[in-house]
Amino acid sequence: AASDVYKRQATRSAPAASAMQRFKRVSTHDESEPEAPRRPHQRHLMLLHTAQETLLLLLLGVSSNVFAYGMDKSIEQLVAMRARAAQEAGGFLPSYLLWSGSALVLCALSAACAQHISSAAVGSGIPQMKCVLAGGARIDHYLSARTLAAKVLSLVLAIGGGLAVGKEGPYVHISTCVA
Repeated sequence: AASDVYKRQATRSAPAASAMQRFKRVSTHDESEPEAPRRPHQRHLMLLHTAQETLLLLLLGVSSNVFAYGMDKSIEQLVAMRARAAQEAGGFLPSYLLWSGSALVLCALSAACAQHISSAAVGSGIPQMKCVLAGGARIDHYLSARTLAAKVLSLVLAIGGGLAVGKEGPYVHISTCVA
């Protein structure tokens, strides 16, 4: 393509032109693309479009971080309540049973939320998100509000119950649901 550009330029130039001018590189952009706007109102429209995109991305980032902050605080509260209840239970055995029992209950609730509210909330969400972005799969209700609620609630319950679940994958899924 680049050699064609040089050939076209060379055939268009006058025979008396110097070698440098004959092989001067011409623009390789597609002629069907619109040129940069030259009128003042078109520049203002481009500036407005850029500002809108920036504002949208800023709102998306802030709202995703609000979800993440709320989830972290909820997890912190659940763990603190479990610890307080276990300490107030009395001896070693009641404390141990309360701590372990509350972990089992929270983890069971987490699984039930993911299964019954929205089954699309199961898993980390990254492999499914890759498929959706690649255009290779259409997963029903994958980015719905029900899936968002199930993912947030089940993640809070699972981590609050003591499961060693990574938050990064579910945060990707949550952020795309927010978007």
